[in-house]
Amino acid sequence: MAQNKKNRIISFLHSFAIIGIVIWHAQAISGSSFLMDWLYTFVLPVMFLASGYLFNEKDFWKKKSRRILLPYLAFSTLVFFPKVLLSQFALRPVELSWQSYFHQLVIDPTENVMITLWFLPALFIIMLLFRLLRIAFHKMKLERYRWILLAALYVCCGAYYGITIEDDLFYSRIVMYLPVFVLGHEMKKKDFCTSPFKYDYALAAAGLVVTAMVAFVSDNHSWPYLFFMPIGTAMTIAFASIYERNGWRFLDHLHGAHMSIYLFHWFVQTMVIAIFRKVSGESPALVYIFVFQAFAIIGGIYIPLLLHRAINGCKKNPLMKCLRIISGIKA
Repeated sequence: MAQNKKNRIISFLHSFAIIGIVIWHAQAISGSSFLMDWLYTFVLPVMFLASGYLFNEKDFWKKKSRRILLPYLAFSTLVFFPKVLLSQFALRPVELSWQSYFHQLVIDPTENVMITLWFLPALFIIMLLFRLLRIAFHKMKLERYRWILLAALYVCCGAYYGITIEDDLFYSRIVMYLPVFVLGHEMKKKDFCTSPFKYDYALAAAGLVVTAMVAFVSDNHSWPYLFFMPIGTAMTIAFASIYERNGWRFLDHLHGAHMSIYLFHWFVQTMVIAIFRKVSGESPALVYIFVFQAFAIIGGIYIPLLLHRAINGCKKNPLMKCLRIISGIKA
């Protein structure tokens, strides 16, 4: 089925962001880098923006619990026990106790045994907060002032993020990305991403230059994030506009598989990194870093994509059906 223009642009944002996340996590092989700092300027904001755009309150508890909370609970639990057994080989050893299990599941999901899973509970909490904000705005008759309030919320959340990020990473992220999620929903109401817009090339070029400069000179994980995050997000939207304007299709094959790539790339990259550390020694040659990083990226995208297609193609297979349910994949 052909995607309409609105879905193609938003799908590009999701695909571009999920590729960025896979590349970002693959940087564990080489350590912190310019590329990692550059990706930080737009990857997470775009994920929350696109999620806000696609948010639908209909059957909220049933659908979102099944597609967000179930995969989070299932994968956190399934990975916990094997990681306890293999703790002697892990970079982050895990203790076998109810306290350790509860801590990584509820108290601080940024310390989850699958560290990439923190996004799911954060997204669910943001959705809940968004619903509460909408109810409050409606009852207090503040809807006409929503843009002013959104800007004020962004500044306040950015201040909180800058102050608390070192001490409270998970909840700092929730507070920081709540306004981005709200903005995405407002963009949908204004029908913003239905077609390419003027000056997208200029915006993309300017955003690329600014985010590259910021990544080169700044510590992205603190106060400046408040100021350059909108630039990186606007740059990515401009990329999506250019993608649609030219009728390109090179990311269309990832449509619908974003959740599978997000969930399963961790397994691929964990295996690649473990093999890399085993064969490369303490001072790995650049060729080892390049080869293993390339495989962590390509395998992190396309192995989960193949698994996603296998799950959808074998709907009667009990194992595939179970995987589809716990992965939150749409039937």
